[in-house]
Amino acid sequence: MLFDIGEGPMGTTTNKSIANWFPKQETGRSVGFTNAGQPLGSAIAAPIIGLVGLHYGWRIAFIVIALAGFVWVACWLCLFRDRPEDHPRGGAAERELIGSQRPATQAAAYPIRCGAISFRCWCWVWRAPFSALTT
Repeated sequence: MLFDIGEGPMGTTTNKSIANWFPKQETGRSVGFTNAGQPLGSAIAAPIIGLVGLHYGWRIAFIVIALAGFVWVACWLCLFRDRPEDHPRGGAAERELIGSQRPATQAAAYPIRCGAISFRCWCWVWRAPFSALTT
């Protein structure tokens, strides 16, 4: 259940990352590849994990999944930054291309307490665990 609660905001954060890192005319394609890649990754991983579970047991299969997740997190923390300006390997030309099509205004801050009492926010938080029951 904790996994599902953490997975709930994934779509929003993925779209925000794409909006920050891709030029405006490429965001639709990027979102499409991301949305296609998530179920494709599950389709590829499921038989592999199933075979690991068959040959080595379900506990080892869970350990393999956990280790793969930790490796992914380590790579993500080393390679990803929220904005191109924060990335040490991003070039000036790349930043200019991405930033030239973005508005200069910054979104207003949204206090966390507003989200904590928002009915809509809690609907999204509880959507993921219950949507798994209907599939």
